[in-house]
Amino acid sequence: MLCDWGNIVLIMADKSALCIGEKDMESELDMLFKKNLYTVAINLVQTEQADAAATAEVLRKYGDHLYSKQDYDEAMAQYIHTIGHLEPSYDEALQYISSLEPGQAGVTVKEYGKILIEHKQEETIDILMRLCTEDVDLAKSGTSNGAYLSMLPSPVDFLNIFIHHPQSLMDFLEKYADKVKDSPAQVEIHNTLLELYLSIDLNFPSIFLADDGIDFNRPAAPAMSWAVSSGNGKLFVNVKNSYIEKDSLERREKGLHLLKIAWPSDLEHPLYDVDLAIILCEINAFREGLLYLYEKL
Repeated sequence: MLCDWGNIVLIMADKSALCIGEKDMESELDMLFKKNLYTVAINLVQTEQADAAATAEVLRKYGDHLYSKQDYDEAMAQYIHTIGHLEPSYDEALQYISSLEPGQAGVTVKEYGKILIEHKQEETIDILMRLCTEDVDLAKSGTSNGAYLSMLPSPVDFLNIFIHHPQSLMDFLEKYADKVKDSPAQVEIHNTLLELYLSIDLNFPSIFLADDGIDFNRPAAPAMSWAVSSGNGKLFVNVKNSYIEKDSLERREKGLHLLKIAWPSDLEHPLYDVDLAIILCEINAFREGLLYLYEKL
């Protein structure tokens, strides 16, 4: 027996030689894949502490295998774990969700939506729009638009997946409101948009954090200020990011517009909670909104 360069060479009785060497991890994985031993492959990369991309590649292959076996739910779970590391597996996850009937697709988005919106916001919003506004030939079906919409998932059902992405939530609800004018959830959608529009800092709506038992009554971070020397002493000047200030002003313009268009002259009550709207205007010092609401009352 000889040892050379990490290999073991055995000299047999018939004078033939047998070389035994350890395979590199890639070769071992290829062998395991050919035998469909994906769980063993996953254990191998975890034991060897492979990098995230290598681990994700194994999970993707396992997902592909499960998908080919029509084990779609488990395949989806594997694809989700690869998001952020492998671009194709995000596409496969989206394709899988899009192939489901609306009810099941809605359940899947609720389960994995926070991960999806973290990495692919636009694509996830597109899926939600299809789920919540699926086009049908209403004339042929004889179903009224309002009645049909009541059978579709509501945007309100998916709000919590946007908990760390209020801007994306605002984009989604704006797109939905532009397309659907008589949603059964119209009041809730307008309430949510008003809170997003009128908040000084764009935050996830507190009314939904309260429903989840999350403490949203934490004190706001103090405004940044710098001390500037002057001849008469010190002058404290608040330092504001011009972009944030511009964004806040634009959102308030949207808020005032929504307050007006969602309370048309032919309606006694607005298509939003007027008490909530007043509170939002008060706590965010939105004088224009308060004046409009008090004139309508």
